[in-house]
Amino acid sequence: MYTCTKCGNILDGNGMCPSCGTAHTIPKSQPQYQQQQYQQQQYYQQPNNQMYDTKIATTGMLVLCFFIPLAGIILYAVEKAQNPTAAGKYLKIAIISIVLNIIFSILIAVVMPVLMVGSALY
Repeated sequence: MYTCTKCGNILDGNGMCPSCGTAHTIPKSQPQYQQQQYQQQQYYQQPNNQMYDTKIATTGMLVLCFFIPLAGIILYAVEKAQNPTAAGKYLKIAIISIVLNIIFSILIAVVMPVLMVGSALY
């Protein structure tokens, strides 16, 4: 679209200004401007499920639950709704750890005095 150099109005198709009547020469081929279109790049990356499966209890978490039974109980409470199989394993390992700690504590309480008395006799 061209505008009149005298009054600034838009020229009609034959090169005459409809407002002031000034004749203008319009080039035969008008430059056509097209808006450049860009392809939208997708930056979303699919998650890599090959690293680990969240449905199973990992060995590191099971070791943690064995040495720190409170962590196993907390993990059970957190995971029981989303992942009940792993949560059950966490709780089972924590209970096993607690029972073994009690058994070893009783054994030490019984055996140590016997050893102390036995060593005093010699």
